[in-house]
Amino acid sequence: FPEFDSSTKPRVAATLNEYVSIDNPLDYHTFIWNQEDKLTTTFSAVLAGGFDVAMLILDIPTSPSMRPDTWLVTAKSLKNAAEATKARTAMVASVPECMPLPLADELAKSGVAPMMGLDDALTAFEAAAFIGRNWARRDKSPPLPVIALRGRDLMTLTEHDAKQLLKSHGLSVPDGIICAPGDAVKAAEKLGFPVTLKVSSTAIAHKTEAGGVALNLKTADDVRNAARHMARLADEVIVERMVMGAVAELIIGLKSDPQFGLALVLGAGGILTELLKDSATLILPTSRPEIERALKSLKIWKLIEGFRNRSGDQEGVIKAVEAIAAFAEAHRGFIEELDVNPLLVLPPGHGAVAVDALIRMRKG
Repeated sequence: FPEFDSSTKPRVAATLNEYVSIDNPLDYHTFIWNQEDKLTTTFSAVLAGGFDVAMLILDIPTSPSMRPDTWLVTAKSLKNAAEATKARTAMVASVPECMPLPLADELAKSGVAPMMGLDDALTAFEAAAFIGRNWARRDKSPPLPVIALRGRDLMTLTEHDAKQLLKSHGLSVPDGIICAPGDAVKAAEKLGFPVTLKVSSTAIAHKTEAGGVALNLKTADDVRNAARHMARLADEVIVERMVMGAVAELIIGLKSDPQFGLALVLGAGGILTELLKDSATLILPTSRPEIERALKSLKIWKLIEGFRNRSGDQEGVIKAVEAIAAFAEAHRGFIEELDVNPLLVLPPGHGAVAVDALIRMRKG
């Protein structure tokens, strides 16, 4: 809770006994209990402090022997103060049974939110703040387009074709050559060592598990041996220059929802995807500020910002997400699924590189 500012604190203090500590949260004690005018004055002084929301915790007793009418004086005083100051105000019963329904109706009609249960009240405040932030920037967001009619036949692109499509929209990918396994050594020598070698086949969904990926091959013999094994899996392989020195790995996924359209999912990538379950979702079209906010909400972003004297290229990551979003927009109505995992985040000035990509889309 924020502290009372320099004008609010003395204003509140002037309404209470000298023995009351003026802090937030405020315990105003029982010196003014059951005194409507004094309670209203104190509550008004607090509500005038400019808080996002102010709440009074009050449990109305259910037993007649406890004179619930004296508690109702406090509720009425809060209502009076809220009406006078126009401040966002809530009255919270720590247990739902202690908020009489007639009182809840009366409070709601006067603009005071009746909240039943402290945990639920705090959850509601958090949700309201989230909605408020989004409403505040809704006019700056691009309008959602009408979802276009889709093509019919679904196809899965090879990794090489997927990367070339993404590269045409500005995404960085490793230099690579697609060839027969027997030509892999020649391709590696042309690119320069170290290289990676992967099978190129849409029939193999999980290349690593199938033994279709070999990393950091430093010699011609390394490539030759890996290619000999992969020749049993597919007729073509991809030889790529090995990307070294990554600071972090991200996953960028795209799903097509029949109701909401395209949704971009950002998160920790590589082996951390399942471990951290760290993700944020953006409905397309989106904007650079939205992308930045989503990325900064990720736990792994702290690693990219800088940890133990290493940091990643933040601008490169943002541009990579923008490139994938641009690709998705250009193929709206046809793209069904996209996964870039991992997107390797390199040190500042070196960008972010997509070393693996999967695209499923419908033919136009």
